Amino acid sequence: MIQAIRALTGMAIGLVSVVAPSWGLYHLLRTPSCGSDGYSTFGPPCPDDVALWILGIVLSLTILAPLAIGLAGRQGTDAPVLLVPIIGLIPLGMVTGAIVSGLGPSADPDTRWIAIVGAAITALIVLRVLLGFARGAGRRRAERAERAPAVPAHELAGMAAVAATARKASAPPAVSIATLHDQLAQIADAAKQPEDGGLSVRLQRLDELRAAGSITAAEHAQRRQEILDEI
Repeated sequence: MIQAIRALTGMAIGLVSVVAPSWGLYHLLRTPSCGSDGYSTFGPPCPDDVALWILGIVLSLTILAPLAIGLAGRQGTDAPVLLVPIIGLIPLGMVTGAIVSGLGPSADPDTRWIAIVGAAITALIVLRVLLGFARGAGRRRAERAERAPAVPAHELAGMAAVAATARKASAPPAVSIATLHDQLAQIADAAKQPEDGGLSVRLQRLDELRAAGSITAAEHAQRRQEILDEI
């Protein structure tokens, strides 16, 4: 539960860290030269939100983005979950803000070429970073596959044979329902015989008990001899 809350919090902060630089750069590029340095005047007074736009860019790149990556955590032994998305989306968002600001209908025609050049350079940097991460991920997967021990085919076959033998050995012996029914019927028939019957009846009942498996061969022979000794 705590890990899920941390992951959601990291994603929310990561979203802010992606949107804030784009929003700040968009407004800064649309703002003409303004303010003064005490000696020279560059233009009219700057808007009150200029400091907020600059602060949004700086805080997002230095604090919010690393915090989001740390809170979201890792997935197994791989890189942090939000590392690649944030590194890719922040420049992409800033490129989008620069393009919209510099090429929009209200953009200054004299500075439009700056937006085009900046957007092109940033796009190349983003492309290079994404290709580097893709190659790195492929290289890590290949290294993990090489480190994984390969099991020969004959060992797999031997393991399967051992497992099959173990399953057969642990399986309970099959019981024939018909045989069990016959044994119970013979026992019941023997029980119905009169207790004080003749020798032939007693010998027959003894044979039936032996056939039903109720007594062993040694017991059957001993009792049979005892009955015959009574003659």
